[in-house]
Parts: sequence; structure tokens; C-alpha cells
Amino acid sequence: MSAPARWWPRETLAGLGRDPFVRAFAAVAGVEVVLYVTPLIGPVERAYFGRYFYHLPALGLLVAGTFAGLRPIAERGARMFWRMVGAGFGCWFVATVLAATITDMDARRSVDVTIDSAYLASGLIPLVAIAWRPHLGSGEAALTLDRLLRSAGIVMIAGGWFTYFVLVPAVVNPGFYASIEPSFFGYLSLDVMLASLSLLSAVSTGNRHWRRTYLVFAAAALYTFGLDVLDLLSQNGTFDLRPGSRTDLLWLTAPALYLIAARLRHLPVPPAQAERGLPPAGDDGATPVRTAGILLAGAFTFPLVHIWLGTIPFATDAVRRPQTILVLVVLVVLALMATAGYGALARRYRSLEAGRQSLEDHLRETQRMETVGRLAGSVAHDFNNLLTAISGYNELAMETLPPDDPNRPLLDEVRRSAAQAQALTRQLLAFSRRQVLTLEPLDLGRTVEAVAPMIARIIGEDIALETRLGAGLGLVMADPRQIESALLNLAGNARDAMPHGGRLTIVADNLEVLPGAVPQGAAPGPGRYIQIVVRDTGGGIAPEALPHIFEPFFSTKERAKGTGLGLASVYGIVTQFGGTITATSEAGRGAAFTILLPRADEEPPAPSPALAT
Repeated sequence: MSAPARWWPRETLAGLGRDPFVRAFAAVAGVEVVLYVTPLIGPVERAYFGRYFYHLPALGLLVAGTFAGLRPIAERGARMFWRMVGAGFGCWFVATVLAATITDMDARRSVDVTIDSAYLASGLIPLVAIAWRPHLGSGEAALTLDRLLRSAGIVMIAGGWFTYFVLVPAVVNPGFYASIEPSFFGYLSLDVMLASLSLLSAVSTGNRHWRRTYLVFAAAALYTFGLDVLDLLSQNGTFDLRPGSRTDLLWLTAPALYLIAARLRHLPVPPAQAERGLPPAGDDGATPVRTAGILLAGAFTFPLVHIWLGTIPFATDAVRRPQTILVLVVLVVLALMATAGYGALARRYRSLEAGRQSLEDHLRETQRMETVGRLAGSVAHDFNNLLTAISGYNELAMETLPPDDPNRPLLDEVRRSAAQAQALTRQLLAFSRRQVLTLEPLDLGRTVEAVAPMIARIIGEDIALETRLGAGLGLVMADPRQIESALLNLAGNARDAMPHGGRLTIVADNLEVLPGAVPQGAAPGPGRYIQIVVRDTGGGIAPEALPHIFEPFFSTKERAKGTGLGLASVYGIVTQFGGTITATSEAGRGAAFTILLPRADEEPPAPSPALAT
């Protein structure tokens, strides 16, 4: 039994040790440790340095390390995530520069709101980046209502806290705002939101790489929360965290954690930690529920915190009144967002319900066709044995007769009838998937090109033939003769549907079915396929006949013009190769038959045990 994968294997630690940004950060931290533990500079200079400049080099390396090396990242969502996170770290750096360069207290009061706004953006932008759920990959990069609601809700909650703790006190009571306490409560709420959303994202993803990134972000946010609490206690004199002391070194840990998370993206995942790929389809199905949870958490937290702060001497009545109005406004906006989110959840439910109903209908249809296939295959197999005996004895009888015997025409008629009956049994065997096949990697583009002249002769001059082949078609594992037979059969049906002429179009292209996609035409499952669409401009198929067209002996033609086995044999051929065929039609607007065959580099679905030979 293999040992469980470690979160920090030796290869990962070695890769971080070789990273130039991590090395530079370690060097900066080492220099600052030396300055704090040795008497190289005096306590006054160290206090000045600790208050304004000590972590500027570290934050500069954090911003540079986050933006460096984004171009090689293949996933567009991942690149956008790190750009947004880098912008947030840039706001952190700007806020620190402003605090370091504006030392005059009178001038400082006029820009304190700007500095706090920059600190807010340093946490808010990464929050929105995480809310965008980059671990879902490019398949979920669409701008959905739920994603907009989630991001807008986070902005509303964080902006509400910022307004509550910073803007309202700064405008109504500047003296109270200058006490720094309101700002620290805003920072604490931001730390809690960032840690909570990071942990929620880590739990919701099956991608080990992204989970590790989210957990590092959560650890950094929780660590910063602890330091902010200590800093708030230090402002009240209950804890010593004054600038210039060795406790300044504690503030380097959070930037170090964020830098490690940013640089880990460039390290290959060791084999023991191979990524599990995208989360299953059900993961994102719960996204509207998580969005509702975020909005509800904000809606409940605001009034609770407001009521709690009213029980302690936190702010004057002049500050409390606009804060109360703000809480009501936030609640109303979040209620409207929740209503829109409920509508999105209801639409999501209806979509999933329609997909489930489609799958159930397809399952019932497949089971019915399997039952018919077993019966048809058994009858065809036994009947073919009888036809073989009839044909054999007929040949022996013809060999015993002289060329001018009057009975030879009768025996010739028996041979032709037996040959027609054997052709019917071959179609039944194709439907029941009991034919002997020769599977080989097949280029369907070349197959369509090879069979096109034959199709042109079959459909006649009154029907225009058009073929459109996609670039870079993949290969499928199939029997070329059977694929040609299926295309000729569909072409023959199209010809009969257009007695006065028309157009027959054959389109072949690559198709990728993403995980979680609502089934359209019941694809075998997520994966890469070759899609062939055969479309005519005939009279179409009646709605009541459409569900039965692949059943053996079912025909919409006159009795003398069809056996009802053509489309049944096409169905059997396609399903033998792990594919599906579906038909769509509108009265008077023609019909389209869509074939999906798994590419040769994809593992085809296992054949049904009931029909396996």
C-alpha cells in the first residue's frame, strides 16, 4: 500500500528554495532580522524604520512575484485570478508607501481615508478573484448571473463594513475616526471574509493544486486577523506591539505565505500529488446555494454586529444614526440580490430537471431498443442459418440440371429471393450488433470524401450534395465498410424524402462534451467526439413517428418501398462503435441525423452487456 501524499513533499520545498523571488524574500527577511536582533541601529532609528519602511521591500517582492511568469499559464481563468490578486497586493503596497511617506500628522489625517481605501482594495480584490472560482477552469469562464451576484454580494458586504467602520466615522466624527479603532474593526471583518471564502473554496474543489492555494490564502488571512487583534489591543494599551520592537518581524509572515502561494503555481505537481482534474458536475450545481449562503451570512452579520456594538461604548449617537441607516440599506440591497439569486437557483433547478428527464427518456428508449435488438438478433441468426441451408441446397439442385432445363429459372428466382432475405438478416444483425467487425483507426473526413461520389450517384442530379469537413478531425475506432454503409443508408433515406430535388449536407467536425453539460441528444458522456450531421431539405418526419424511426420494421414509406430496417441497421452500426445517433426534424423543413463517435484517443463507453456478442 502506497504512502499517502504529503502536502509539502521534498520536491516542492526544493522548488521553492530555487525560486528567485522566494530567495530574495528570504534575504530581505534575514537582513531585517539582523537589524532587529543586533545593535547595528539604535532604538529610535529602529522605531522609525519599523513604523514606516520595514516591510516595503517584502511587499514589493510580493507584487513582483505575483505578476512574474503569468504568460505561460494556459488557463485563462487562472491568469485572471493571479492578475486580480497581484492588483490587490499592489494596493497593499501603495497604502504602505502612503503611510511611510506622509509622516506629518496634520497632512496624514487628510489622506487616512485614502490609505484605508487602499487597504480595503488589497483585501477586496482577492476576495472577488476567489469568488470567481478559478479552479473550475475555462469551461466555467462564462459571465453568469450567479457569478455576478456572488461577486456583487461580496463587494456589497465588504464595502458596507468599510463604510460602517471608516467612512461614516471619518465624516461624522473625525476625532473618533482618528482613534484608529473603527479602522481596525473594518480590517478584522475583511480578514474574516477572506479566510472564510478561501476555506469554502478549498472544500468545494477536487483540484489538489487549487486547494493548496486556497488553504495558504486562508492561513495568511487568519494569521493577519490574529495580528490585527493584537494591534488593536496594543492601541488600547493592553498589549505591547509598538513599532521598533522585535514583534515587527511577525508582520513578514503573511506576505511570505502569499508569495509562496503565488510561486507554487510554477512548480510541477509531483506524481503522488497528481491533480484530480475539475470537480464533478455536482460541485458547481451547488454554487447558487453557496451564493445564497454568502448573502445570508452578510444579511445576518450586519444587524448582529450593529446591535452588539450598541451594547458597548463604541461610538456616539451621532455616528450610530447613519450607521443604522447604512445597515438597513445593506439589508435591502442584499435582499434584492437574494431574490435574484433565488430566481437563478429556480432556473438552475428547472434546467437540471429537464436534463434528468431527458436522460430518463433516453434510458427507457435504450432499454426498449436493447430488448428489440435481442429478439431481432436471435431471430436473424436462426433465420440466416436456414437461408444458408436453402441457398446451399438450391446451388446443388442447379448443378444437377442441364443448362436448358425449364426448371432453372425457378431455381434462379429462389436464389435471388434467398439473397434478398440474407441482406435483410444482415441488416437485422447490424441492428443487434452481432456482426463480425474489423476495427481500425479511421479518419472520418477521408471516409466521407471517399463515399461522396457514390452518394452523388445514389441521390441523382436533382439533389445537390454538400460536404463540410472540419479542420484537424480526430480518428475513431470503427469498421470503414460499416461507416460507409451507414452513410449510404442515410443518403438513400434523404433521397426518398426529396422526390422533387433539394440539398443533402454532410458535416463532420470535432466536438467536446464538457463535464456537467446538460445532455443534448444524449451524448455517451463527457469527452471528445467526432460529430457527423446528415441533413436534408425534404418534407421532414412526423412528430408521432420520430420516436420510432430506429425501430426495426418501422417505416414511414409505402409498404413496397421500404423494409423498415435501414435506420435500424444504422443505429446498430453506430452503437457498436460506442457512439450515438439522434434525429431531429420539423415538418416541411427536412430532417437531420447527428452521429457522435468517440475519438480514438478517448476510451469508448463499454457496450451494453445485453447486446454484447
